[in-house]
Amino acid sequence: MKYERIKSKIDKIISGRIFLRKFFYGILNIFLLRAWYVKREVKNFFNSRNDKINVLDAGCGFGQYSYLIAKRFKNSEVIGVDINENRIKDCEDFARAVKIENLRFEIADLTKLNFSDKFDLILAIDVMEHIKNDETVFENFYKAMRKNGLLIISTPSNLGGSDVHSDEEESFIEEHVRSGYEADEIKSKLEKAGFKNITLKYSYGRWGEFIVETYGENSDPFAWEKFYFCRASSFVLSRNFWCGIFSDVA
Repeated sequence: MKYERIKSKIDKIISGRIFLRKFFYGILNIFLLRAWYVKREVKNFFNSRNDKINVLDAGCGFGQYSYLIAKRFKNSEVIGVDINENRIKDCEDFARAVKIENLRFEIADLTKLNFSDKFDLILAIDVMEHIKNDETVFENFYKAMRKNGLLIISTPSNLGGSDVHSDEEESFIEEHVRSGYEADEIKSKLEKAGFKNITLKYSYGRWGEFIVETYGENSDPFAWEKFYFCRASSFVLSRNFWCGIFSDVA
């Protein structure tokens, strides 16, 4: 499946239509289980801080997380970046139309990201599975983050996150450059970039965790629900990072 073709059709439907875009954002927030985890961790992070929070939504796509954070947390300054020029323009037009002053969008290639010590929070949701040169991106994230910052990543695991269950299978999403990370692989790459105190977990909800604890990770009902969600820190102090294995297909 060429997932980008589907996204391009959605772009045309919601472009310039404020109500439809907001409705689409709402649908994504309800039906993508990963969004529940992201929103929870973002909320916890903001609740732990009273100062201004600079946020980078790396590979922002439709811009739903950028919009959500900027609207809900007035002490945030949010930049959404993506390599898709048309999508960024639509997001910029939408931000101006809804008059959210702490939100802006820029065209950017994450492999050439050139920020330094700027962001307290970085999101990379459903992004890393599309980027072959992932180690460069992790290094760029580390460089862009401030001390005591938080990095949140959602990406498929090698246990079915791209609906791949064996070495012989390939992701049904043709734009994916990898079918999923092994836990040790993504952890070592993050450590190499400078992150520390990295933790990983599957994120398929309370009942999914119960099934796995009871029947094992390869339980058939949840064989396809394998995305990563992590937390780590950089510097000697804590620059926290979450990388989690999420439950629905990217």
